[in-house]
Amino acid sequence: MRSFLALPFLLLTTDSTAQAPKGEFEPTKLITTHFGTAPKGSPPQLIWKPSTTDAPKYGHLPLGTVITTVDTVLLPSADMSLVFFRTHVSYEPDEFGSDCDLCEDWLSIAVYTRAAGDWTLSKFEKWFTKQGVYGVTHKPELVEAGTVGKLVRVISSDGEMEHSSTTDHLFGLPGLREALTVTTASHEVERGGDHGPMDHTSQVNYRFIPSDKEWYDVEVTEADRAPVRWIYTPATGKYAQAARSSKK
Repeated sequence: MRSFLALPFLLLTTDSTAQAPKGEFEPTKLITTHFGTAPKGSPPQLIWKPSTTDAPKYGHLPLGTVITTVDTVLLPSADMSLVFFRTHVSYEPDEFGSDCDLCEDWLSIAVYTRAAGDWTLSKFEKWFTKQGVYGVTHKPELVEAGTVGKLVRVISSDGEMEHSSTTDHLFGLPGLREALTVTTASHEVERGGDHGPMDHTSQVNYRFIPSDKEWYDVEVTEADRAPVRWIYTPATGKYAQAARSSKK
């Protein structure tokens, strides 16, 4: 079931104070600029028909249209702004209130930088990342990941009633390359056994370890297993599991 409830997923490392100046990034102007047509309504939304090239990216289109809104505007620094657009398939709600099949949205991103007081567009990615929104819609958020390191976290809720998972996708700034991916929860219902349906769940926790490093190490803990440390590699812009020391 699709939900438009936006729940924050806050760690001590989340930068929840970064907000872009409202007057600089007005939703109607942003949608018109990047999608070519002025939106309607309040809040502004654009209902449009994807081209034959774009349509396959959305899968099933029961009404033939999709809906785009400005989802989030983040300010990683005083001179950089990230504008996220959310596009989802148009549906007629059924009798159970569900209005999606796969429950996935596309996030587009526009990166603006400021020099001499003026904001200019640095890049626009129409297909930045796909986000699962099964049961809940998480907004992109900033994460402080070191003395200079910053990440954008997109939490994807994927699946269906008997098979679902939650995955955190973390993109490094300024290049927005995916630096770390952690599936934090999963749920599976197994049927056909002697004892009827069996629920299988798992949970993984992770935290950034504060230090004087430009990019903090990450500690990942799964169930009763020992924590595993991941270290940022500047050459790749990604986190990699730290080598285990061999016992003599």
